[in-house]
Amino acid sequence: MIPVEPVEPEIPPIEPEQPPQIPAYMFDLQFYQYCAFNETVGGVVGGGNSRNGKVPVYFLFDNKTFESNYYFFDGSNYTKIEMIDNNGVSSFPTLTEEMVKKYGAMDTNSIESCKALPEPEPKDPEFSFDLGYYEYCGINQTVGGVVGGSNVRTGKVPVFNRYDSKLGKSQNYFFDGKEYSEIEMVKGAEYDSFPQITKDMVSKYGSMNADSIEECKDLPPQEPTLPSEPIEGWNETGVEQCAVGSTVGGVEGGSTIRKGTLTVWYSWFINAEQNYTEKYFFKTPAGTLNEFNYDDYAEYKSPDWTFGKDVVDKNGVWNEDSIEACMPVKSFTTETEVRTVNCVSPLTGTLTEQRTYNLWSNGDKDTFSEWSTTANNCVASVEPPVVIPPVIVEPEEPEVPVDPVDPVGPELPDDRFTTISDFQTSTELCLEGQTGSIKYNEYRTYDYYVEPAPIGTIKNDTGWVKKIVSNTCKELTDDVIEITDGEREDSCPAGSIGKITIKGQWITKGISGKTFVETSRVDSCVADVVDYESEFETEVCAAGETGLITKIRFKAIKSDGSTAYPYGQEFKVYKNTCSGINTPSYSGDNSEFKTEGLLRNQSVQADNSAVIRTLTEYVNNVDIVSDGDYKLNIVANNISAINSDEIGSLLNAWITKTKGKVNIAGVPRSGIAYIGKGKITAENARNIIINSTILDLKSGNIVVSYKEATKGLAKVELDTFDIPLINVAKAGKRLSYVEFGGGTK
Repeated sequence: MIPVEPVEPEIPPIEPEQPPQIPAYMFDLQFYQYCAFNETVGGVVGGGNSRNGKVPVYFLFDNKTFESNYYFFDGSNYTKIEMIDNNGVSSFPTLTEEMVKKYGAMDTNSIESCKALPEPEPKDPEFSFDLGYYEYCGINQTVGGVVGGSNVRTGKVPVFNRYDSKLGKSQNYFFDGKEYSEIEMVKGAEYDSFPQITKDMVSKYGSMNADSIEECKDLPPQEPTLPSEPIEGWNETGVEQCAVGSTVGGVEGGSTIRKGTLTVWYSWFINAEQNYTEKYFFKTPAGTLNEFNYDDYAEYKSPDWTFGKDVVDKNGVWNEDSIEACMPVKSFTTETEVRTVNCVSPLTGTLTEQRTYNLWSNGDKDTFSEWSTTANNCVASVEPPVVIPPVIVEPEEPEVPVDPVDPVGPELPDDRFTTISDFQTSTELCLEGQTGSIKYNEYRTYDYYVEPAPIGTIKNDTGWVKKIVSNTCKELTDDVIEITDGEREDSCPAGSIGKITIKGQWITKGISGKTFVETSRVDSCVADVVDYESEFETEVCAAGETGLITKIRFKAIKSDGSTAYPYGQEFKVYKNTCSGINTPSYSGDNSEFKTEGLLRNQSVQADNSAVIRTLTEYVNNVDIVSDGDYKLNIVANNISAINSDEIGSLLNAWITKTKGKVNIAGVPRSGIAYIGKGKITAENARNIIINSTILDLKSGNIVVSYKEATKGLAKVELDTFDIPLINVAKAGKRLSYVEFGGGTK
């Protein structure tokens, strides 16, 4: 007999215990259900994304247990609500959709459940923005090969955007005119970025700008420019450090450093490789220009940037407080010299005189004072009075007898007097036609009698008696006073360059003055270059390669018809179209292949805005080795046309990308260049002397100090004005990397 599995008897549901009284309605509990992503109530486009419902709550106080109870009601029975205890605080349970269906109701707009939205009709992506493309031409290339043209080609690729409702995010696309292609973004640690735009991308999805349609092409061979005439540049400083124990002039406590001034002139030209080049000259006090190279002077270096003593001696002038040479320090004492001289006749006796002088430690004597009398022992000789015997006159026999006359005796001397001696010195000029002077000592004695009082009486006055102390008078003659060696320079004839050096002697004579006598001359004049021609030759490529190697050299034609090769007779490679050259594979650091030569020594004119903007853009985008071995030369010889904002932006790009140096030169030193600045006008510009041009590193301005030359001896004060050169806000960094020919502050 097969056993039968026992069947559980059906147990009827137990109805909840009903309250003894009917509970009273109290309030509704709210129910909220939020639809999932891409769903709405009923799946209706534009419908709500949440469902709402409510369940009534009923209340009854139990008189037996003294408890407050809450109930749900399903239409037949009341069900006691089991409250949730949370740390002694009772709260209602969270409603579920089943509880709403049993005890309450959904709102009329929430009866249907949440359903997925239907698939939307796909929309075309919409234009968002352009991605830029930059292609930099090679060395000696521009767009289309146009002289003065741009060295960068630019283009753009439009980016289109569409929101993907399935993914819940936006997607970016390229469009080739027919189809949209999703852009593969470059994954990053923090955010994704767009890929680098290539030439192929521009060709397929975008376009080149109107000024960049043509490819980069080689420039036609550029002939070098002729050197400019030398113009006034700036001042340099020369220094001599005195040896230990020496000072300028040997003065005790004096300066131990001599300083001199060197005036620098310069000229510029563009060579065959189209590089800006400057030549520098010292202008000597005699007016000659001596060419020099800064690199030849090892002492000219940071931080002082000064030249040595020999350079100043040859090419400059020593400052007013440094004219005397360095000499060992010497000291002096003040000594007194005493002498005794005889009195001048008719006086007898001696005079004691003294004077002071400086006695130096090396035995030299100078700064003699005048002789002064310290003791006067001169006296006048006193002769005894002469007694004149009385004269007895024999009386004639008068017709009338006369009484005899008593004889008259001599007058008795008055010995109540004082002998006084005076002394003075005097100087007389020599006669006309003579040079020198005559110096005298003058003496005088007299007797002073006190009677008659009160004025007294002077007797025996010798008057001033002169005694010659020195007589340097001599006839003027045209004698040679000094002979020094010297040289002069004359300019070459028209059509020639160079100089004629005339050597001779400067002879100074007493009457005729200073004259130059020629002894020899050196003529270094040569015919001037008036034109350049380009010469080409071609070579075949190496075995296994196709193409051609084109070489170039430059021939200079002089004014006399002769020719020369100023850059050498060797042909240099101008263009190489050989193909098939194996390029070694390389992986890893690509710094070996980054741009170097073009920026290693770059020059621009400060007033050429187009070139400055192009160079700024190039530096900002080029990939280089930032090793600091880069130099930017800015020639600021046209002050009136400088855009300080553009120069500031260029310097910001330069120092950020290259970490290199910036040299600013060529600031004019002629007042004509600054007409309209400060007090400089067209009328007084030629009388303006530019004292200094200094770059203020804080403001970026050139501070020009100047004065107007006037006739007479009146002192003229210096005036200053500022010229904006660099917008420091645009530069963005301190300008300590800037070198300026006139100095900085």
